Amino acid sequence: MKTRVFQAIAMLSILAACAGESSYDLVLYGGRVMDPETGLDSILNIGVRDGKIALLTDEQISGDVELDVSGLVVAPGFIDLHAHGQSPSDLALKAQDGVTTALELEVGVYPVAEWYATLE
Repeated sequence: MKTRVFQAIAMLSILAACAGESSYDLVLYGGRVMDPETGLDSILNIGVRDGKIALLTDEQISGDVELDVSGLVVAPGFIDLHAHGQSPSDLALKAQDGVTTALELEVGVYPVAEWYATLE
């Protein structure tokens, strides 16, 4: 009898722990998730915890903030290797297009120290 009670308590503890893990800070529902590196291209739900993707699933999940992103693409930030606009306002516009890294690899800027000073 004691063994069964212990097993029941252990099972409930495991279920409670699993239930706690299923809640996320942010959930994005139904987006087209694309990752060029792995070739992933699927409609999925995304669970974000502590600022990091914790789960990609086609199952229903819950979170503190839930957003329906159906019809939208969810992808890693894009890298623009030939971006002419390097001012903060230009970079803000690029971010709205999903560009998280914008580089001007054609010529660059000179003198570099003065350019850095304009960004401060």
